[in-house]
Amino acid sequence: MGWRTVVITKHSKASYKMEHLIIQTEDDVVKIPMSDIQILLIATTESVITSHLVMELAKRDIKIIFTDNKKMPVGEFNPYYSNLNRNRNILKQISWDSDKKSLLWQAIIKIKITNQAKLLAKYDREKYDGNLANIDLEELINQIEIGDVTNREAVAARMYFQRLFDTKFNRRNDENEINGYLNFGYSILLSLITQEICCAGYLTELGVHHNSMENFYNLASDFIEPFRIFVDEIAFNKTPGSELDMSDKLELVDLLNQTITTNNGDALLSGVIKTFVRSCLKYLSEDVENIPELEIKV
Repeated sequence: MGWRTVVITKHSKASYKMEHLIIQTEDDVVKIPMSDIQILLIATTESVITSHLVMELAKRDIKIIFTDNKKMPVGEFNPYYSNLNRNRNILKQISWDSDKKSLLWQAIIKIKITNQAKLLAKYDREKYDGNLANIDLEELINQIEIGDVTNREAVAARMYFQRLFDTKFNRRNDENEINGYLNFGYSILLSLITQEICCAGYLTELGVHHNSMENFYNLASDFIEPFRIFVDEIAFNKTPGSELDMSDKLELVDLLNQTITTNNGDALLSGVIKTFVRSCLKYLSEDVENIPELEIKV
């Protein structure tokens, strides 16, 4: 599978010819080897894409993401038959052991809150004026029970966002420009995780913890949690009040190509995400006792 995220931002035609993606604009023609591509992001409503190209992308498990007139992701394309073991894996997924799911969710939330605490420490934001100023995120990590039944994740999220941004910050406020950065960046991460789940032959609808009847990506919503801080950091470093523009979106898309350091060494963020997703699926579906571990240097 490729590594590049190709972004189309203006009036153009995207087609296929001789193992290459061809992008024709009014004044240029760009050729990109199909073997290089991981994701094709159509970041405009003024681009035409041929059905032949869509077919070739599907054959190679290359994800296509479409955006609306505000250039925000609204949908994506996933191939039908990306894994020959799909039926067998789905049967396993339906009967995943509830204890294993609870243990994995506990581990995921511990990783998530640990990463949040590291990011706050990096920018000296551990303490911030407000009702929760005297509580450390590290305290919550030790309180996380199997399955996070006391929902320490939600408590940590409130503390974390108010400290990282400000005490008035609200994730539900769509008019806040920070949420524009977060929503776009999270959607890119979610798309990559969804792609990996589908390629492995599992359903994205059946989650470990998330189980909304209205969410087609419950499982991806579970696996994204440890990686949100990379988007959060970009949003934090933006000029207050600045609107999300195309250069910002390209920066968020390129986040997948960022080299990060984990307990397994240096690797691209996209590669770390794929390895983590595969490890979680293996833990849930096979006779594996060791819960996946992930330690990230923030």
